[in-house]
Order: sequence, then C-alpha cells, then structure tokens
Amino acid sequence: MQTQRRINMTEAIEIVKKLNRAFETKDQAAFASLLHPRYTFKGSMMQMNSPKEAVEFLAQCPFKAKHQNAQFHEAGDTVIQIFDWVVEEPFKGTIHMCSVITLKGGKVLSEELFYDSAKFPKEVLEGMKTNA
Repeated sequence: MQTQRRINMTEAIEIVKKLNRAFETKDQAAFASLLHPRYTFKGSMMQMNSPKEAVEFLAQCPFKAKHQNAQFHEAGDTVIQIFDWVVEEPFKGTIHMCSVITLKGGKVLSEELFYDSAKFPKEVLEGMKTNA
C-alpha cells in the first residue's frame, strides 16, 4: 500500500496560487498539471467532472480576469480562498468569491466555488447558456 505524502499549509496554498495563475493566463498545460485525475468542479452556473472537461473549459473561457485581495485559510487537505475576481473582459466588474479546494497527493482533487451569479451582466449569462 502506497502512503500519500501529506503536504504542509504553505505547499497547499502555493498549489492554489499556481492554479489561479494558470487560470488567469489560460496556461492549459500548467493548469492540467495541477489537477488530480479524479478532479471535479462545482459552481453556481456549471460543473465539471474531469481534468479534461476543466482544460476544455479553460481553452474556451471568455473571461479575462484576475484574482485579487485573496485570503487563504487551510484546514488539513482543504484550502479556503476568499477573493475578488476582477473581470476586464467581456465586461468590467468585481465579483466577490469563495472557493473550497481539496487537495490529494499534491494535486487539486475538487473545487467548489461560491459567488452571486446575479453580479454577471444579463448578456454574459445568456452567452454562457448558448455556449454551454
């Protein structure tokens, strides 16, 4: 039986920061390298059930945005990240978000993202439904 190396808090938070950077720059290879083979994502407007789905979403992601004012809280294998998602395109705005990220073996196993979807402009929401 193989034992999993437990990562420390600094490593866990660094993994989440790398995930953020890969998402912001749309670096598909870096993003994929951080995801566990059983990765899942759940958000207010969508969910993904594999690393492949996540990388495909990233490739088509219509947003140009950055994580700002991030606060990180670690509890075992879970990192809770509270941040402002500052969007530059396809609209300008700031959406306060919270993500709960679970790690396993140094990879992101799951992420659940909480935010007020009403903060997105109507035309953006309609476009997302068409592209889904």
